Amino acid sequence: MLNKPVDDIIMENGKVVGVKSEGEVARCKQLICDPSYIPDRVRKAGQVIRIICILSHPIKNTNDA
Repeated sequence: MLNKPVDDIIMENGKVVGVKSEGEVARCKQLICDPSYIPDRVRKAGQVIRIICILSHPIKNTNDA
């Protein structure tokens, strides 16, 4: 389903069972998608922060890892 528009998310008994796109249905047991596809069904539970540090010395208490 990559690079295809999501027309509908198929639910049965409160669980996702498929995704409809361009008239086709792809059945699934689990749906992993960007929250922008289903803003009314998600809530923010946390935040991911990434960083890259270039240091000229090892970090304390890491045994030079």
